[in-house]
This record gives sequence, C-alpha cells and structure tokens, in this order.
Amino acid sequence: MKHESYEAFAADDRKRFDFTSVGPRGTVAKRILIGPTSDETIFNLGLVDVLEDGITLDDSRVTNNGDRDKILATVVKAVLLFTERYPSQWLFLEGNTPARTRLYRMAISLHFADLSEIFVILGVFANWRFEPFRSNGSYAGFLIAKK
Repeated sequence: MKHESYEAFAADDRKRFDFTSVGPRGTVAKRILIGPTSDETIFNLGLVDVLEDGITLDDSRVTNNGDRDKILATVVKAVLLFTERYPSQWLFLEGNTPARTRLYRMAISLHFADLSEIFVILGVFANWRFEPFRSNGSYAGFLIAKK
C-alpha cells in the first residue's frame, strides 16, 4: 500500500502490534492481535481498540478518527511482518459486521495490484469455501499468505 502507516510496537513473536490512532477525535490505542485457530496452519487477525483501563479490548467500536487508510496500512505492515516470520501460515481476516468486512474488501480491491505482488489473497464464503480474491466477491472473510 502506498499509504503512510502508524509506527507499531511489535511483540517479539510478531503476533501483537500496538499503535495509536491520531485524529480529530483524539488519540485511540489500537491493537492488532494474531491468534491460533482450530487449524494449525491458519491464524486469526483481529483489530481492536484498547480501552482506557489498558486491559479491556473492543472490536466493535467505530472510532471515525479520519485515519482509516493509515490504520489499514498499519494492518498490512503487521501482516507482512507476521508472514515474514511465519511464511507457511495463513491469516484469516473478517469484519465483526458485514459492513466492516465490506470495508476490508474495498480496501483490498483498491490496493490489490500492490498487495497481490506480496500476498496470496483468497475470498472466503460463509460455508468456508474460498476462491482467488475478486473485487466484486461477496465474502465472509479473507485468507492471506505470503507468496
């Protein structure tokens, strides 16, 4: 992606990335978490807000801080760092709502030429069937791996 990303503090295992969103609504602590699934070759990627107590995580808040592209570029950077460390692993990404999943599809579509040079991207349907990503696909989520 050609967008600027946030500087994210990455855990040594490249499965947790902390950064701060900055915009008109102030600063919001964010975290990218990568965790295991029941399939040992697939990890789940989540983007959450870290609430004021520093402990509670919320994946349902809509920050609207005017920095969507910068946040998504930060997620791409985290995916790249994770897949460089774990090249045989896949990452599964889905929104917590259909609208958020659609936002991810639109962002992938917009930057697909650049992203597809680095990653294999599959669109995943609700029945866990998948296909090579298409910009007009109606997906429940996405699988991403390093080429």
